Amino acid sequence: MIDMVSNPNYNSSLVMRADVIWDSEEDISAPAATATATPAGTKFEGEDTIPRYVSVKGYTLTRRLVRRFIPRNPLLDGYLCQSCLFYREEGQEGEEDKESEGTGGGGSIVIYLPHASTPISIPFYHPPVEGVAFLHHPSQSTSTAGDSPNYTISIHHLPFPPTSTSTPPTNPNRLPRILHHLLSTLATHGRGLLTGYNKRVHHDQLISRPTLQDTYLRLKAAHSHRLVTSWAESTDPRKHVFEDLLIAAFLIEWWGRLYYHSGQPPEKGKRPWVGFVDVGCGNGVLVDVLRREGWCGWGFDARRRKSWEVLMPTFSTTSTITTTTTTTSSSTSTGEPWLREMLLIPSLLPPSEIDGDNGRNDELRGVDIHNGIFPPHTFLISNHSDQLTGWTPLLAALSNCPFIAIPCCSYNLSGDKFRAPVPSHQTASGSAYAALCAWTENLAERVGWVVEKEVLRIPSTRNVAVLGRRRMAVDTNSAHGGQGDGIEDRVRTVLREEGGGVGWVGKCIGLVKGWGGKCH
Repeated sequence: MIDMVSNPNYNSSLVMRADVIWDSEEDISAPAATATATPAGTKFEGEDTIPRYVSVKGYTLTRRLVRRFIPRNPLLDGYLCQSCLFYREEGQEGEEDKESEGTGGGGSIVIYLPHASTPISIPFYHPPVEGVAFLHHPSQSTSTAGDSPNYTISIHHLPFPPTSTSTPPTNPNRLPRILHHLLSTLATHGRGLLTGYNKRVHHDQLISRPTLQDTYLRLKAAHSHRLVTSWAESTDPRKHVFEDLLIAAFLIEWWGRLYYHSGQPPEKGKRPWVGFVDVGCGNGVLVDVLRREGWCGWGFDARRRKSWEVLMPTFSTTSTITTTTTTTSSSTSTGEPWLREMLLIPSLLPPSEIDGDNGRNDELRGVDIHNGIFPPHTFLISNHSDQLTGWTPLLAALSNCPFIAIPCCSYNLSGDKFRAPVPSHQTASGSAYAALCAWTENLAERVGWVVEKEVLRIPSTRNVAVLGRRRMAVDTNSAHGGQGDGIEDRVRTVLREEGGGVGWVGKCIGLVKGWGGKCH
């Protein structure tokens, strides 16, 4: 039951989460009766946070807490506080915490009391009632000897008292449907616990859920309307915009722990911010949001998108970057486009692959090319960049750049579609995506990264982020980003073991000529 209290989003897609703002198990003294509202000037101004209480005959109150519902769209649905009361049946022995959750030997009740006085003040995601109760008690049927007793769960509700201005509900079936859904969800989770269910996916390993979601709501309010209404692509803006806003929220919070901006006093344990480069930036939304939030950087892709002209009105189809193989900075000078049409042809490739024949060079004449060398400590972003996913940890190691890679489609280092090999620790029945993520992690570890992972809260099944910010060992300095000859040798060894990138330039030519389908 505690899991259901902590995660009201299990019951409604309109709710993002609930924050517990007071718990009797952590603070035995209830908030003062005079402090009935939150301070002025906050987004929760005027909110009633005083715990409610009701007496239930034959039951003893064991715990009280107050939670605050955080809606997914605060502009449409308001915040709401709710008291959650846990009772156990009198005269029953056992651990109080177990009985309060309905796992002890006797009956128990959990009551939800919204901090609202009228149905009209209840947000849509909450049933329009004065209270909801879940009764958990031993059933009349006998259980098998040696087994735990059978229990019955039922749901009850207390309607608001009628007033002279009360009107019948416009949809009389809505409340019974909500109550049935609440009960069936609780029963499903209860059965899962009894059968030993263990959660396989763990979110919020690097950034806490409230921090991430609060930043996302701020970004959503600041940028979503502009981005959705000006969408120039043929794809669904709701998916791409909100997905990139969530990724931006994660990066902003992550970077805030690692860096400080120029002009700010140095902070212990943090580096000065250098900039970011989004390799395979696609529609450019992520670059746009990060820059507007004060994080300098730029992105490039093999093909220009329609959205670039909307996001960057001064964009010119003629790039200011030279057409030779070049190393570009992690920030942009005044007047330079921060979304650029470029191909990535890493300098790590064998000379025969890079130089090719004269005909191949003619195919690339007039095309801007990046050689995969970045200024040290530039943060590399590889967000569903397909062909560039596997290259990201290698190039990051070569230039001493932290990175994030969010794999999507499986491509090897030659740019060919492939099924990533199943690692030894993964069963053969594992998904192709799990194998791709494991392969990306393995590449990073082989070139010396201490890999961190986060399962992002984005509207996509391709939601695993592989991050590298720390090295396994410190090598002597060299010309390549200060990492040392040992790192370059290690990266070249991994590249050779993965096929040497043979055919990469040919795939790049295909992207330029339109043969290659999707582009990085």
